[in-house]
Amino acid sequence: MRWKTPRARPWPGVRVLRSPSARLNRLTRAVHIAHGAPEVWRGSQNLTMWRGFPTEVDRRWAVVSVGALAPFTHVRAKADRSQSTPHHRRLGRRWAASPSSFGLNEGVSIAPTEEAPTLLAAQAVVTPNDEFSPGWVRINEGEIGEVGSGLASVADPPDPRPGYLIPGFVDQHCHGGGGAGFEGDQADIAVASAAQLRGGTTSLVGSMVSADPRHLLTQAAELAAACDAGILVGIHLEGPWLSPPRRGAHDERNLRNPTIMELQAVLAAGRGNIKMITLAPELPGALEAITECVRAGVVAAIGHTDADYAQTQAAIAAGATVATHLFNAMPPMLHRAPGPVAALMNDPSVYLELIVDGVHVQPGAIQIARQAATDRVVLVTDAMAAAAAHDGHYRLGSLDVDVVDGVARVSDSGAIAGSTLTMAAAVRHYIEIGGATVAQAARSAATVPAQLIQLSDRGSLAPGLRADICHLGPDLELRGVWQAGIPIPVV
Repeated sequence: MRWKTPRARPWPGVRVLRSPSARLNRLTRAVHIAHGAPEVWRGSQNLTMWRGFPTEVDRRWAVVSVGALAPFTHVRAKADRSQSTPHHRRLGRRWAASPSSFGLNEGVSIAPTEEAPTLLAAQAVVTPNDEFSPGWVRINEGEIGEVGSGLASVADPPDPRPGYLIPGFVDQHCHGGGGAGFEGDQADIAVASAAQLRGGTTSLVGSMVSADPRHLLTQAAELAAACDAGILVGIHLEGPWLSPPRRGAHDERNLRNPTIMELQAVLAAGRGNIKMITLAPELPGALEAITECVRAGVVAAIGHTDADYAQTQAAIAAGATVATHLFNAMPPMLHRAPGPVAALMNDPSVYLELIVDGVHVQPGAIQIARQAATDRVVLVTDAMAAAAAHDGHYRLGSLDVDVVDGVARVSDSGAIAGSTLTMAAAVRHYIEIGGATVAQAARSAATVPAQLIQLSDRGSLAPGLRADICHLGPDLELRGVWQAGIPIPVV
């Protein structure tokens, strides 16, 4: 039976693409949908990415992006295979595809979640300048149309959801999740980004670990392709220009001093998508590299460093504006040797990344950073593949990593190897052990990083911005996620 081409348009944001050689039956791997996990395919060279989900379309048929599966929450068996039904059916404002369209077993169909809402209400809505209790957010074609207090002036206003509506999270430092890392191929990138999206990260920067010169360029190009497709919003280069004594979970064999030639080559491979570069300012050539980053419009970050106070000040004067995971992979602050921690906290132009997972930084230090620089704290996950996954054995770049009880460590050295956080968990911890208010946590998890990496269309619940929204329950657990107004299944 020939597939029918739907005449109606898919819901806003879905692109219908055409490719003369794409054949859906060439797809070779499927990750099963389970408890809201989106389905991801790999195999054909004709795959195009949309919001983290591959799609391919035959010239003869209009086929909705596989990204449409993101809002679907379960798979159910269809007993009667004899029914003659079109391969694509419209369900309200959602598209459903028959299983044979995507190489799945016959007898499986997909059921949608709720319709994309036009009005969300909650007991508290956190805006850039206020907190409405209760409040509401009106969504119009993927953007925030209006934010207000009390009950919305509509015929049948929705009951306020218990808890808080806050902006969708922006994670500027993440290496993976869902069992996959950003050092892999496009399918791995899609799996990791989808896992973090279900944890509330509606805008994600893919972080690279130190690598040899050839692999550094190829991986920058791979992540740039994911940025071009809208899966990631940028690239963070963490290494290879790091201090060997403070390398953490970076392979020492891949560390080296920065050169302008290699920096420019990596920036070219990233095709304008590299948002931030972390380096150790005490290395030969580092200050020149920071100056080049600033010239190229890239955020220069200080991290994995053995610099002293004066060297850190010199890097800030050259244009560095971020402390990569403050306190971690740098000398501690002492009264006669304050080191980079004091220099970074003292300067009002520097933003301070914090990994708030209860492992990387002791609660007292988190509270000190928050009190000293409330408006400069940036919550990050620094997550590796085990985030939103399970304990076990993993790879981070070229190193073996073991994850036990949610803590990742390099197998041979025992060094902490990133976190297994989602941003939703980081926000909850920041409030519970860091003493932050919900408004402070929302600012550190969304508003500040969006401003830092120049995402001017998101990061706050304000009219005209993209409708990226998270719903936290009264217990601060993540209850709902909307990306550009589309509901996403949560972890």
